[in-house]
Amino acid sequence: MSDVRALLVTDVVDSTRLINTLGDEASAALWTAHDRIARDLLRDWRGREIDKTDGFLLLFSAAQDALGYAHAYHRAIAGLDPPLKARAGLHVGAVVLRENPAADVAMGAKPVEVEGMAKPIAARVMSLAGEGQTLLTETAAHGLDAGNRLRCHGHWRLKGVPQAVELFEAPGGSATAVPTETPKAYRVALQGDVWVPVREMAHGLRAERDAFIGRRELLPEIGRRIDEGARLVSLIGIGGCGKTRLALRFAWESLGEFPGGAWFCDLTAARNADGIVHAAADSLHVPLGKEDATAQIGNAIASRGRCLVILDNFEQVAQHADETLGRWLNCAGDAVFIVTTRDVLGIAGEQTLAVAPLLPA
Repeated sequence: MSDVRALLVTDVVDSTRLINTLGDEASAALWTAHDRIARDLLRDWRGREIDKTDGFLLLFSAAQDALGYAHAYHRAIAGLDPPLKARAGLHVGAVVLRENPAADVAMGAKPVEVEGMAKPIAARVMSLAGEGQTLLTETAAHGLDAGNRLRCHGHWRLKGVPQAVELFEAPGGSATAVPTETPKAYRVALQGDVWVPVREMAHGLRAERDAFIGRRELLPEIGRRIDEGARLVSLIGIGGCGKTRLALRFAWESLGEFPGGAWFCDLTAARNADGIVHAAADSLHVPLGKEDATAQIGNAIASRGRCLVILDNFEQVAQHADETLGRWLNCAGDAVFIVTTRDVLGIAGEQTLAVAPLLPA
């Protein structure tokens, strides 16, 4: 008979390298301290140990207890000497608990086996997490108490799982990053009634030619505002402070949340409303006819549904924002716009986010 439980799978990062560096005796002492922490926390958070390798498979009656355990576990093992970091995956689903015979347990078998799809799903989710990161599925997120802040990482196709799985991150660890795709797990977005890989989605984003340094703390803030209904977020700061790079990184990391694609429009050469419209037409690949060009762009954006449009370097044409961007906001109700500018645009619905200069290295 199946029962719905919260499953938490943990794994210590780089454990093999650590053993090789420390040697057998020192690593055994470290693992002893690690296991003591992990098991003592189970008592605090009402969990049960099911299995252990470099991490644990743990069972909880409530998702909130499992998440509380994960946060406490990350903090505690970071205080060891040397400090450890782990990845964690949390899923809530139906499981079958099967007890092994006492004779088998006496020979080393686990007392209880967990069967069901919930176990491989939790393991797949854990494998996607970075060091210090806890990822959880939609069913786990729905089981949490009100007030938990989560960051959505979109829908993922997990090998062997028939349905796309929406993943969330519970901030509190050291990592806040979109998981890295693998052949067994990759981001997807719904186009019509089909889940397609994000990497195959249409977009007009510039490639990132070097590492993204700094600003990572602003990425979840942009996402939070959009999740709460903002449709125009203006990134405001002096020239050269990283506004464009921040907007592009957000677009790349959030591409799966915009089935209509993400598009980058460079307004550097624009000097008037007509320049804004033609720059947008070029970036969005919209051929303009003789009728109202601004309306044509708005209709083209609206036809793409949930999409993201970045309008870069808007400050030099800010006086034309209402007659262009303002109209597009009204016309394309599902679209989201990110603007980079030195000055506030001052149009209805605008939310601003200050981008300070990067400190010298």
